[in-house]
Amino acid sequence: MSEPAPPVCPSDAGGSASRLGKIARGGVLMLGGSGLEAVCGFALAIVAGRLLGKHDFGLFNLSWQVVTLLVILSELGLPLAMLRYVAVYDGEGDAEGAKGAAYGGTVFAGGLAAVLGLVLIVAADWIAAHVFHKPDLAPILPIMAVQLPLVAVLTTLMRVTQARGTMRQRVLVEKVVLPTCRLLLIGGFLAAGLGLTGAAWGTTLACAVSLAVAVYLAAGVIRRAWGRARPRWGELKPVLLYAIPLVLSALALFGRRRGIMLALGVSGTAGDVGLYAAAERAALAGAMGLNAIGTIFSPIAADLYNRKRHDELHAILKTSAAWIAMVVLPGTAFLAVFAPEVMSAFGKGFPEGHVALAILAVAQMINCALGSVDFLFVMAGKQWLAIIDLTFFALASMGLTFHLAPRMGVTGAALAGAIGFLGPRMMRATQVAVLLRMNPFGVGQLRVAGCVIPPALLALIWRHHLAAVLPAHALWWLIMPTYFALYAVLLRLVAREQLSGLVRVLRQRRGRAAATAEEQMAEEELPSTPTAPSAEDGGLD
Repeated sequence: MSEPAPPVCPSDAGGSASRLGKIARGGVLMLGGSGLEAVCGFALAIVAGRLLGKHDFGLFNLSWQVVTLLVILSELGLPLAMLRYVAVYDGEGDAEGAKGAAYGGTVFAGGLAAVLGLVLIVAADWIAAHVFHKPDLAPILPIMAVQLPLVAVLTTLMRVTQARGTMRQRVLVEKVVLPTCRLLLIGGFLAAGLGLTGAAWGTTLACAVSLAVAVYLAAGVIRRAWGRARPRWGELKPVLLYAIPLVLSALALFGRRRGIMLALGVSGTAGDVGLYAAAERAALAGAMGLNAIGTIFSPIAADLYNRKRHDELHAILKTSAAWIAMVVLPGTAFLAVFAPEVMSAFGKGFPEGHVALAILAVAQMINCALGSVDFLFVMAGKQWLAIIDLTFFALASMGLTFHLAPRMGVTGAALAGAIGFLGPRMMRATQVAVLLRMNPFGVGQLRVAGCVIPPALLALIWRHHLAAVLPAHALWWLIMPTYFALYAVLLRLVAREQLSGLVRVLRQRRGRAAATAEEQMAEEELPSTPTAPSAEDGGLD
């Protein structure tokens, strides 16, 4: 290497640099897939918002949250449990056990999802009228219910392929095929004038197409790995025993973020749900880099923590936090400053939700400063504390939504959402500092933050002095490119060490090292990751 690696542990700088390389190299696949998914999701939200209007857009997102909750219940934590058991049996050369865990978990999740789908179809009118007080929600719930078994089987099959040591199939299906099909099908149906029903059928058909691709890919992986071995169906029992507790974590994560929309659907209007969904979609797109880097950080954190190499782990935590800030901070700052203009992209009536977007964007800015503390905390074996934190703040944020939404509308929901989102993260950072004696804050983050200030000032000057004399679309073809170009120049000057470190390891990406990073990711997936489709999985919310 032409330049020294970012400073870490003096006694093992080479090993630390190698681990930082794995974070970046392994993150390329997830970051690339997440980037395409975010683009498709954001484009779809804009298309749907413009063609549906905030009321129907809110109804669609409300139905999506109902389906997502039922998917979590139907999967029972099985995707993560299968990821573990299939990898263990496969590593031991037990083809019958691996195949039994894979088939058993998939069949069980798909069957339970089908039962819950039938329940949703039968109870659609009652749920729409008595739970959400929105009778016009009833026609699309049965259509959305068809997705339940499709998504459950798709998710479990992709964890089977991941357990074999590669993320390629999962990224292809969940982050390329599914969001692309949603964009094309929903956008096409809406353009044809099919309205809310067309949007529901579009996302359901997208799930069906994606499932077909998932079955084809998984069948090839299973055939090559285990041939004609007969599945040992008795392996379903230990998989279920391991999986069921994971539902608590998934439900807590659902309540912290997506439960806000359900609570808003009960206490507010469909228009409020639409505004919140658009604001959260935009804020989420600005922070996609956090999970991409954090997911790769988790297995490395587990390895270093178990070997008690805490100094090296602490240094890598700080460096990866600076990289997260480098990717996330400029976009979230742009969203906060230009919230009215960004919300206007969703269509007429949406700019009134700009305060909600500004609140959520600022929450994401604070979030990125905390780095990968969630991943570190779980990899250190403190997952039950993490679940308690998530559950407490999920319930608190939903309760606040019921209290604030009738008084403040979507702004109140955004405040509740920000508290539910940041509360467990700040609690986690405090626990990491107290229990592990580590923190993600370093000089690198300050340098990156300093690079954002001048572009933000430029944005404010435009808003107060130039917006009146320049056309409205000048924001997109003049101000936005100038904003990010100035940030890139300042990054090169002020945070050169952090930028060159990230660029260097990305350029050194080689097949063997990338495969190693993927295998590590397959062995150590974050236990608290929700297995239901999320906004990152291409939903309109």
